Amino acid sequence: MRRTTLLAWTFACSTAWLAVLATPASAATPPPFCSLSIDTGAVTCAASEDGLRSALTLASAASLGGAMLAATATTTYVLGRLHDDANRTGAFFEITASGPCDTSSDVDWELASLPSTWNDRASSFQGYSSCELRVYENASFGG
Repeated sequence: MRRTTLLAWTFACSTAWLAVLATPASAATPPPFCSLSIDTGAVTCAASEDGLRSALTLASAASLGGAMLAATATTTYVLGRLHDDANRTGAFFEITASGPCDTSSDVDWELASLPSTWNDRASSFQGYSSCELRVYENASFGG
């Protein structure tokens, strides 16, 4: 089992929210589609699922120095998604990694906490990539 406290992710979220707080109230609504890289702690959000995919592609290209070569491109696996609405619909917060999980029955990943914008928000969950993912109700692996 791999535990991650996501300190870098917490810092990134705090920094992002400082930028949001400095914008007008009409722009303060957080983007509804977000992705967390469990490997790096980076969180990317966008107003649409297509926008999120575009932002993640640009971030991947930047991490490769702008060169999107097939030989150096990395694969990202979606491990799970928390959805706003029942039946896995609506806005989502997805958790990704650079590799799939194993097929054993143990827990592959645990998240210490979610960003405050997703606290008590998710109505449904879908796991992917043969992953056993544990997400806690409260901060610091609580709940």
